[in-house]
Amino acid sequence: MRRAIAIGLVLGACGDAGPPRLVAHRAGELVEGLGCGPDGCTAACAAAGCDDGRRAGLVVVDSDQPLTAARAALVGSDVPVTVEVLGARTAGDVVRTAIAVRIPVAVGLTARTYPLALTVVGAGGEATLTLDAVGLPELVIADGPAPADGRYASIVLPTAIAARLTGVAPLRLEATGDITLAGAVDLGGDAIGPGPGGCAGAAPSTTASPCGPGGGLGALTVYGGSGGYGTAGADSGDGPGTGGMITGNPTAVPLGASAILADDNRGHGGGAHGDSRGGHGGGAAYLGTAGKVAVGQYAQVTARGSAPGQGSSAQEGGGGSGGALILAAGAGFAISPASTAALDATGTRGGGDGRIRVDGPGPLPAATPAPWLGPRWVDAPLVLADGAALTLAVDPRATAPLAVAIDGSVIATCTPVAGACTITPALAPGVTRLCVLARADADPTLPENRACIDVARL
Repeated sequence: MRRAIAIGLVLGACGDAGPPRLVAHRAGELVEGLGCGPDGCTAACAAAGCDDGRRAGLVVVDSDQPLTAARAALVGSDVPVTVEVLGARTAGDVVRTAIAVRIPVAVGLTARTYPLALTVVGAGGEATLTLDAVGLPELVIADGPAPADGRYASIVLPTAIAARLTGVAPLRLEATGDITLAGAVDLGGDAIGPGPGGCAGAAPSTTASPCGPGGGLGALTVYGGSGGYGTAGADSGDGPGTGGMITGNPTAVPLGASAILADDNRGHGGGAHGDSRGGHGGGAAYLGTAGKVAVGQYAQVTARGSAPGQGSSAQEGGGGSGGALILAAGAGFAISPASTAALDATGTRGGGDGRIRVDGPGPLPAATPAPWLGPRWVDAPLVLADGAALTLAVDPRATAPLAVAIDGSVIATCTPVAGACTITPALAPGVTRLCVLARADADPTLPENRACIDVARL
């Protein structure tokens, strides 16, 4: 292989106008929805550079001559693919070229891998290499059991429905394209039980919610204490009906139940009275996208605690606390001017408030309680020059160091000051996925704990 490459380079130097010899290539993730705006990434979008914050898929190609243009096609599909030559650099005997690949969200793409033919153009002709591109399903949220955790090309909450989602586990939904919130979805507790991943209130005639320290306490002759989470639950004011403790942490990582108090991120139930059960806790959910989140006039995502059950006396159990909501938009939010309280994780009947985290550049959707701002990349280029610094933003109240990981291993940290810090990563040539972690000491594979971008280095 080395001999063949050397011969090709010598011939090119002598003036032969042969097609490009492709020595090597490194590709990042090429997936439906990356890099494309609402217009489907048409030629007009590409001419404008798709500069609305959506990041494209990346390929770095090593060749024996400069590449002046490129085009791509999905084999077996007529969905248009837009490519753009971003820059090049000579490295020894090769020319290293970075290329952006944008695949729109399209109903014609099914959830499978497609061959993507990438053709590059040099002075002496063309050469083609075949890469893997991934199609994803589209999700429309409907009333009933929570949809399966996973990754989708787009996620839509329609205007015409008020969906109530049920389930026992926290909800984790990711999109590569946009998330459209037009209607209402309820992840809170109700008369039947807690929201997905939340904890139930105490049953009648029992003394405590099954939620551990976050659950309220009760007794036969007093009001039940209310559940706690982001704030403490209210005491009954009489005897042992103590409210639940504050649990979890501002990042809401990890979502769901934990035996470790600082990791217990979910809504907690209230304590019971003699024949009145405690209210149920709100659920826990992550909705995140590399694209934009569109927040419509009637959009509402709620994870409220529920009221206690009706008893035969004037006394009753304690209310449930709000749950945990994380909404992340890599390319920011498009918010209707008429939108009001889009996110709500409040408690009921003395239940503590839950926790809300919002990731992405402003303006941000309205939220009650006030949200924590998760980490995000600020104006990170697609092609990273040698020695270039990358800026990270986070909540101004954050003091813990931010960690950046590659394949789950931390490669850099920085301590935020007034909500920002920088890293200068040392990267090998090619395409690298960098993930900033909301919590450096938590599982880096959890969707709610990472905000990832691909960058090319030449």
